Amino acid sequence: LLDFMVEQKLAAIRGVAGSGKTILALAKAQEMARKGFRTLFLCYNKPLKEWIEKALPDDTEGNLVVDNYHGLVADLTFKAKVSFRPEKGKKRDKVFWEEKAPECLEEALMALGDEHKFDAVIVDEGQDFMPHWWSVLRKICNKKGEMLLVADATQDIYDTAKSWTDE
Repeated sequence: LLDFMVEQKLAAIRGVAGSGKTILALAKAQEMARKGFRTLFLCYNKPLKEWIEKALPDDTEGNLVVDNYHGLVADLTFKAKVSFRPEKGKKRDKVFWEEKAPECLEEALMALGDEHKFDAVIVDEGQDFMPHWWSVLRKICNKKGEMLLVADATQDIYDTAKSWTDE
């Protein structure tokens, strides 16, 4: 599958839990980083981010950034000095992350310029990403860059599976 993906600029791979999606995504991220491509491995939850960081060998340092979506938004808005204030309260927090955060990220990307974009973006746990996050995530990737999404439609608790190909 890694050999097949060499020819693909945009790919989505679906599989059930335990089928090796995360390992595949991690292997692709390492491969791209070792080739000198600035690579982003993005996931949804912080525990997976921390596990990925521990699992990585040292030879990808500098070219591979590992983050979760919320951390990426916070980091780039901070660098761009874009107002970023999640509201307290469960309902307001949900609205902020689903609607306002992608707008903040897009504003940050416009302010920061191309040096903060990536040559490759690998998204794990894609089923947890909100539909309108995808258009902004495509903007974080260079025009000639590659994107890989891995997801498990059977764990699509936010009912976003159809958005993977709609955006």
